[in-house]
Amino acid sequence: MKNIWSAIFNRAIIDRKTGSLSLIDSMEEVTVNFSKPEELNLEKKNIPVKFTIIGLWADDNINKKREFDYMVEILDPQNQKISEFNNSPAFEEGKKRLRTIVDVNGMGVTTEGDYNVVVKFKQKDESEYKIVSEIPLTIKFLLNTSVESKQ
Repeated sequence: MKNIWSAIFNRAIIDRKTGSLSLIDSMEEVTVNFSKPEELNLEKKNIPVKFTIIGLWADDNINKKREFDYMVEILDPQNQKISEFNNSPAFEEGKKRLRTIVDVNGMGVTTEGDYNVVVKFKQKDESEYKIVSEIPLTIKFLLNTSVESKQ
């Protein structure tokens, strides 16, 4: 079993009739707007960002259903874990490919900079997760002060 690719998109749409997946707006960077300087000084800032982490997996062993444990971790620029998502997807018997989809609806960030979205998996009989993909995500902060406060 292997992870073919993993990426971050603004959203994903699955066609109900065909099962086809449409991936909308690849995400590499998020700009967060703040209206007050004190908001920038908070240790953890909750931002209303929505995105989807998609993974494509392949396995040639199609004789039976294959379950595995799947984890996505989001690490801040200091390499501290700020979020974790766990799932136990399964390849159906006779199927060689599988898509994993993780929807993120808001997240807490610590500082601006380069975040790392780490995709890991392990077989059900294994104890250690293996890193299979690392996706960079840059977070930028922008202070929007009104025109009135500048005068």
